[in-house]
Amino acid sequence: MTAETRQEEIARHFDGIAGQYDGWKRRNWYYYANLKQLIRDNIPPGKSVLEVGCGTGDILAAANPRRGIGIDVSGNMIRIAREKYRLSANLEFLHAGPGGLPADTSFDYILMVDVVEHITDLEKLFSQLRSAAGSETKLFISMANPCWEPLLLILEKMKMKMAEGAHSRISSGQLARIARSRGFSLEKHAFALLVPAAVPFLSGFINKRFSSIPVVRRLGMIEYMVFGTGK
Repeated sequence: MTAETRQEEIARHFDGIAGQYDGWKRRNWYYYANLKQLIRDNIPPGKSVLEVGCGTGDILAAANPRRGIGIDVSGNMIRIAREKYRLSANLEFLHAGPGGLPADTSFDYILMVDVVEHITDLEKLFSQLRSAAGSETKLFISMANPCWEPLLLILEKMKMKMAEGAHSRISSGQLARIARSRGFSLEKHAFALLVPAAVPFLSGFINKRFSSIPVVRRLGMIEYMVFGTGK
């Protein structure tokens, strides 16, 4: 299967689930609430933000940007995002694949959340991202910790998790090497959310108390990396 064919398959998958996408987010609200807080902890409000793989727009909106542009390969996702945020003058949503980045624009932050596993040519994308980055731009990438993949597949089969469609998990080492080869430098690599579901009295306690233990925190469901454009 060529990269173009796989990208078309990914677009069809997300077009097909676009109508249920926000419902899945409400069902798994604890994970998404913590993910949004993680975004706010790493991206100050009032910045210019580009999000690649924006879905229906909630993550980009959570960043509270001065100017936010979201792109997604799914036209149905973009239509929903535009309708949801039609009154938000600071947000713009574009139907485009990874190669359709806005031209001649430098962003303070570039955001990719749970999307790298769906990119068919990461080397090409990182080259394009570097062109959209200025000297002070930060690239924030989050993804599911690969050690959670077996459980995530089980939850998907049990209809307790949104179907991912075609995807390929990438290690943080691979991602860092690709980013470095395209002019990005790793500034932060961390994990979050040991318990990704709301369990009364338990989730908050474990996520706060045990997240500072080096060996344990690497088991967090969310793995994230922050890159700069300096050397």
